Amino acid sequence: MPDEKPSGILRALSLFPKAGPKFDETWGTLSFICCSRWRWDDTNDHEWYKVDAHGRYSGIAPRWGEFYELVGHDPIRDAVPWETIQEDTANSRHFLYYFRDETLEFMAEEWSFIPHLTV
Repeated sequence: MPDEKPSGILRALSLFPKAGPKFDETWGTLSFICCSRWRWDDTNDHEWYKVDAHGRYSGIAPRWGEFYELVGHDPIRDAVPWETIQEDTANSRHFLYYFRDETLEFMAEEWSFIPHLTV
């Protein structure tokens, strides 16, 4: 497979907006609605920042440690194995969440984040 990267636009989604002093910006419930498939791998921040990084989306996404939606043509999305729940739908979208030592990916129609109130 040629070393081809997606030609689409990557946009950051604001998962943790400062909603007010009663919200904890660290803890909450992230849900994926109508999730058709997912994957968890060990692409970490060390691979991300290498000049010849091996992460599929390193050099494309603006920053490590963020939550993104990949839009547009993506020729490398299916170059890796996925855990399939059901077939993707016409409304399936590709979401990426980069942690320090892992990467989570989801194909789902929508996402939601509900921050937990602090006590």
